Amino acid sequence: MAREFTSDTVQFATRVPKALHTQARVAALDEGLTLQEWMREALEAHLARGKQKRPSRAAKRAGEEGAV
Repeated sequence: MAREFTSDTVQFATRVPKALHTQARVAALDEGLTLQEWMREALEAHLARGKQKRPSRAAKRAGEEGAV
C-alpha cells in the first residue's frame, strides 16, 4: 500500500511507555486503522476539545506559586 506524503506532512516521533503503545496499537487495529491514522485522529480530537475543558499546566503552576 503506497502512501502519499505532501509538504504539509511532517514526521512526529515521541517516546511513550510500551503499555501505552500497545493500547494504542490495539485500539487502531480494532478500528481498522493504521497506528499513524489512529494517532492523528486522537491528536485532532484531543486538541479540538482540550482547551475548553481544563486550564493549561502553566496556568496550574502559576496558581500554585501564587498560593505559597
